[in-house]
Amino acid sequence: MQPGGSYNGLTWGPGQTLHLSDATGLSATPPRASNDTDRLGGHGTHLGRDVYRGRVVTLVLGFWADQAGDDFAAISRNIDAAMQILQDDVLPLYVDDSTKLLWVRPVAADIPQDWTVRGRVCQATLQFRAGDPFIYDAVETAAPIPIAGGPGRGNWTFPWVFPWTFQPAGTPPQVNSLIFNSGTIDIAPRFRIAGPVDQGFVLLNVTTSAALRVMMSLGPTDWLDVDMATERVLFQGVAERNDTIVPGTDFWTMPPGENTVRMELIGANTTATAEIFYRSAYTAV
Repeated sequence: MQPGGSYNGLTWGPGQTLHLSDATGLSATPPRASNDTDRLGGHGTHLGRDVYRGRVVTLVLGFWADQAGDDFAAISRNIDAAMQILQDDVLPLYVDDSTKLLWVRPVAADIPQDWTVRGRVCQATLQFRAGDPFIYDAVETAAPIPIAGGPGRGNWTFPWVFPWTFQPAGTPPQVNSLIFNSGTIDIAPRFRIAGPVDQGFVLLNVTTSAALRVMMSLGPTDWLDVDMATERVLFQGVAERNDTIVPGTDFWTMPPGENTVRMELIGANTTATAEIFYRSAYTAV
């Protein structure tokens, strides 16, 4: 792991006042759960993401206590302010020269307060807990999801007739988007679908044969957010629309490596657009 990083206004690494002296909890895979886990929706009885529990990360940050004590006091106050306990949210902890992050809450902090250390190197020990134990790329990737077909040539008709197929006869060739998860664990992307949409749409991971079907029309200025991680469908970013999901279809993830992702429209094909957002995920730095 590279020494640079940041959290809630604190920055450490080359050229900074704070320097990383030690880090634990990042270089090993998260603990495994037997029958329970503290992550929403993860019961610990299946392979993959569900089998991992949250992790605790401890950082030791060193800094120079100047002779006058002014810088020492300011640094201590800054660290203390950054480590105030959060009640309802998590913040990103950037690690590995800020190329990766975890979503964490502060747990404890041992911050030097004794002014007799002036003129020496001090160390502050900071502890964080990540309910989601995975380490993600710091930069979220966004990519358009192409939609095949022209106006009036929908990719699906409703009601469906079994068996379902990814490309019904008589429709134009599908256009796929190749999404690469460069991590070591599967990831749950999110999508934004912008109208107009005639009847609904299907989000497909052709690689795993997973599909999520949503029956909902959208106007030209409407949009719908689909978050595979939180398992939510939100209209205009606020209104819950999970009741529009077709039974027998479900939210899905993308395993490490190349994934073929596609969106298909139900009913008449319109000028709808779709975009995918994702971060590759790792079990260790």
